[in-house]
Amino acid sequence: MHFFQFALPALILLAGCNSTSAPTMPTAPAEVSAKVTTVCALYERAYVETKAALLPAPLDIVIGCPGRTSLKSQMSRLENAAAFRRAAAAPLPAAASKSDVGKRLFQRMISRGVPVEVATRMTSTPEFSRALAART
Repeated sequence: MHFFQFALPALILLAGCNSTSAPTMPTAPAEVSAKVTTVCALYERAYVETKAALLPAPLDIVIGCPGRTSLKSQMSRLENAAAFRRAAAAPLPAAASKSDVGKRLFQRMISRGVPVEVATRMTSTPEFSRALAART
C-alpha cells in the first residue's frame, strides 16, 4: 500500500511532462493583428484573382490566414523552390519598388504561389496599399 501512495502522484507528474502539445495560434478575428488581417486580405484577393484567370492557385497562397490555419501545403519542395526563384527574378512593379516592405509583399505573394502577372496586378489594388501601410 505504501508503494501506491507515491506511485500514483509520480505517474500523474510524469504524464504531464510528456505532453507534446504546441502553442496554438490565434484564429478568432478579434485576436488576429491588423497586420495579419490586411496582408491576408491581399493574399485572399490574389487567390481569387488567380483562380478567376484559370491559373493554378495552390492553397499555399492563403495558408496561415484567419480561418485557414489548418490548411496543409499543396506545393512540393520543387514547386516551392521554383516559386522562390520566380519571386527573386520577377521585375518589381512601381508600387512594390517604392520600399523594402513593398518588395517583400510582392515577392511573398509569388513565393506562396501567385503567378507573377497576377502579383503585378495586385500591386495596384487597395488591398496592396492597405497591406503596405499596415506593415510600415
